Amino acid sequence: MATLAIAAGAQAQVSVAGKDLELYGVSLKNAKTSDFLRSAKAAGVESTSFFATSRDQIFYARRAGVPGLSQFALLEDQGAVLSLRFDVSNDPKESADLRALLVSKYGEPAVLVGSRTIGMKFAAAAAPAAPDGIYEWQFARGMKLVYAQPVNSAGATLTYSDTEATAKWEQNTRDASSRFASDAAQKQMAGIINNY
Repeated sequence: MATLAIAAGAQAQVSVAGKDLELYGVSLKNAKTSDFLRSAKAAGVESTSFFATSRDQIFYARRAGVPGLSQFALLEDQGAVLSLRFDVSNDPKESADLRALLVSKYGEPAVLVGSRTIGMKFAAAAAPAAPDGIYEWQFARGMKLVYAQPVNSAGATLTYSDTEATAKWEQNTRDASSRFASDAAQKQMAGIINNY
């Protein structure tokens, strides 16, 4: 019973469920890509993609003033932001500064995938890198912020996402791929039958 109370208390401690998830002064839920990019560029973000498509846009974020964030990929659908995935710097000080900033702004995150280092805090000052694992903050209206740290301490990411909109987009993409494969198979079968 005591374990359950501690777990419930720990979850409540990291909850930011009543707040909107914002970045560069824009609430990300249902944010228009054009509005978000205008605000991001005003903060110092620059496009790095010569051949950007609506599904594969990369932006350089070092000049935007957030420690440890170097560049991000933007996923959008029908002119709305679905998710932003930042690459986190491998520099230990920048990574530690980013984690400290996140904890000061949102509190300790929930741990989705545990760490090898039992009891180590996400923003521990003595740690050169976050303990490996996946850490999450949940916000209002189905938004979440996820920090993922691989075991090898390199290649950490910070992802802002609209879970419902992203899941819907992924399902639509799978459905469209399935329809395309089915149509292609039917055309191939019709060709085989017509040639016999």
